[in-house]
Amino acid sequence: MKKITILITCLIVAQLGYSQTFKPQFSVGVAFRGGIHEIEKSRGTLHIYDFNFYGSEQSRSTSLYFGVSNEVFNKNWKIELSNYFRYNYFRETQATPTSPYVTERRFKTDHFLDLYYNPTIGKKKNVKLKVGLGYGKTNTNTGFTYKSFTETYDANGNPIFVDKRGTFMYSGPRFLLGASYKKLDATFSLLDSKNNNNEALFSLLIESRFSYNF
Repeated sequence: MKKITILITCLIVAQLGYSQTFKPQFSVGVAFRGGIHEIEKSRGTLHIYDFNFYGSEQSRSTSLYFGVSNEVFNKNWKIELSNYFRYNYFRETQATPTSPYVTERRFKTDHFLDLYYNPTIGKKKNVKLKVGLGYGKTNTNTGFTYKSFTETYDANGNPIFVDKRGTFMYSGPRFLLGASYKKLDATFSLLDSKNNNNEALFSLLIESRFSYNF
C-alpha cells in the first residue's frame, strides 16, 4: 500500500509540474469524529500494565482543520493536503498501583493527501460535488513507553519487566464524499482505523467536516 501511495503521489506531483496555473485554494474549518466502529473485533479496553486506554475516547474529537488544494489534470480534479489539530484524551495513568487513575490529554495532528473529483453541478455553477480518496497518518504525537512482562522471574520470584515503545499513530486510507456551495464546504469521510485495543484490525471512523474556502 505504501509503494502504491508513493507512486500515485509522484504521478500527481509530475502532473502539477505540467499544469499551466498554480492557484492554491485554502480552507479552514472544524471536523467532528465519533467513536471507533469495529468490523473485525468487539470493543474492549486496552490494559498495558501501567495505564489504561479507551479507543473510542481517543477517536472522539473536535479538530481544527486547515487544507491547501490545487487543480490537477483538469479543473474537475483537485489534490489537497489536509491537516487536523486537536487536544483531547490520550490515556489514563496511575502514580502508584493503589492511586486513582488520572486522565492525560495530548496535542495531536493528522495529515492526509487527498485526490478528489470536484465537478460543478447546476445551472448557476454555485454548487460543486466532491468524491475522492485519500491516504494519511492519524494520531501523531501519541508514542508511549510501557512495561512488558518477559515471562521470566528474578531470584526472589518477582516477575521481570522491560520497557518497550508503542504508539497510537496509524496510517491508512479514507473515502470522501461532500459538496460545496460558493465558499462553504461540507465533507464526510470514512477513515480506516485501529480498533479499540490499538490493534491494526479493520475498523472505521466517521468524520464530518465543515469549512470555508478562500
